[in-house]
Amino acid sequence: MTNTEQTDLGRTKEISEAGFEKGSRHTGGELTLHTQIPDWASEPTDFRSPALNSNNANDNTHHGHEHKAPKPASAVELLESEKKDGDGYVDIVVKFSEILNTPGLLGRVLLYADPNNPELGYLPLVIMPDASNPGRSIKLVKFDEPYNPETGIDEGKLLALSFETMAKEQAGFGVHGRGSFEGGHFTVAALASVNPKTFQFMERKRHSGTHKIIAGSVATDLSLNNLLTADVPMPSVKIIDVTEYPKNAAIKLRWREDMVDNNGVPLRAVHPDATRLLVGNMIHSLGNQGLDRVSGFVTLASQD
Repeated sequence: MTNTEQTDLGRTKEISEAGFEKGSRHTGGELTLHTQIPDWASEPTDFRSPALNSNNANDNTHHGHEHKAPKPASAVELLESEKKDGDGYVDIVVKFSEILNTPGLLGRVLLYADPNNPELGYLPLVIMPDASNPGRSIKLVKFDEPYNPETGIDEGKLLALSFETMAKEQAGFGVHGRGSFEGGHFTVAALASVNPKTFQFMERKRHSGTHKIIAGSVATDLSLNNLLTADVPMPSVKIIDVTEYPKNAAIKLRWREDMVDNNGVPLRAVHPDATRLLVGNMIHSLGNQGLDRVSGFVTLASQD
C-alpha cells in the first residue's frame, strides 16, 4: 500500500468511525454490531503441508526434513497442492464439486487468475458459501488489483474482501435478539429508505426480506445506492453454481507462504472492523435527513 493509499484508507476509516458514533447517538446507544468468524472460515488449512496432496500424502520429505505426514481428511484428499521451489508460491487445484467440503479453503485469502482475462495477473480472492443458494453455490470475491508480493495483502484489500464475508448472518450481521437497531437490520432499513424497489420488497417480506438481502451482497447494494463514499475499497463478486460443472472440473488457485497474519496463521478475509466501517460509512453518506428517515423503516426490517 502506497503512502497515498494509506492516507486515503485512514481518512475513510475516520469518516466511517465518526458515522458509526453518530448513528449510535441518534439511536440512543441502541445501534449495535455483533461480530464473529463464520464457522466455515474458522479453520484455515496450511497448504504448506504435504498431507494436502493426495499424490504425496505419504511422502515424508518436506523442506529437506523428514517427518511423518498426518493422514489427510477425506475431503482434502481431493485437493492437490504443489510447492514451487524458490518463489514461495503454492499452486492449488480443487474440484468445483469439492469446494464446499474442503476444510480450510473457504474464507482463506488466495490468488486467482481469471482464464478469460489473464492479462490481469493474479488477483486476491476469497471463496465463500452463497447463503442465497446453500449447498449449491459459492461466491468468488475478488479485489480487482493484481497481487504484488512486495506489498502483499494490505489492510485495504483485506477489508474489501471481508465486506462480503463479514456482512453475513453467520458472522453476526443481522442476528436476532439484539434489538431493532442491530447493525444488519439497520442497514437494510437504510437501503429500503432510499430504494423504492427494496422498500416494496421489504413491505411484502418484512423481516424475512432482511435476511434475503443480507444473504445477497450488502456492500454491493450500498455502493449501487450511493450509500458508500467513493474511497471505500470494493470487491467484485461472482456467483458460481458448482453443481453445473462436470465432475472433474476444477479451479486453479495460488497461495504465497507469506500470506499470513501477525501470528503466522494463513490469512483469512475476516477483518473485525469490516461491518463497522460499512455501517459507519453508510450513516455518513445518509446525512442527517437521511438518518432521520431511516428510523421510520427500522420496524419494517426487524419485525414480522
